Amino acid sequence: MPHDMKKVLILFLALAAITSCKMKNEAESTPMFYFSYFLRSDSTHTDTLYCVQTSSNTILVDTARVADTITFGITADAVLNVLDSLSVTWNQNKMAASFAVRDEWFIPEFTDVKNGHFKFLPYYRGVTMPMTYVPTVAGTDTITLFLRSSTTVYGPTSMHIIQPVR
Repeated sequence: MPHDMKKVLILFLALAAITSCKMKNEAESTPMFYFSYFLRSDSTHTDTLYCVQTSSNTILVDTARVADTITFGITADAVLNVLDSLSVTWNQNKMAASFAVRDEWFIPEFTDVKNGHFKFLPYYRGVTMPMTYVPTVAGTDTITLFLRSSTTVYGPTSMHIIQPVR
């Protein structure tokens, strides 16, 4: 191989190594939540509840009534990483909740669907799951979501959904 070709090859390999290191650092990102419409159903009809994001991690949902059924989709997105875990908590004395999930997303021995704790298999970047809840007591209900991904640079993400109930 001619001497000039060796220099070009060495330069190319050095450039490739620098670029790949830079790309790895850019692959770290904060996990994110996305939500579908909040649908409220009672015995006679279904409508969409108005929602507003009041801060970077709080969503205020329009007032519902005791015994209404509220359904919405939660999308957990690891962006450029993979999902690790999702925890959804609520006051089980004030609301009944359930999730429609696919068992193939989770590690069964570390997942408790009934109580909102999910440990993802190590290759999912994003999933969407419907959550349904029924307020059982008047007042204010809060659902807290906590999402962790494989990122080592950016911390987990949390979100609070606040629902007044009359």
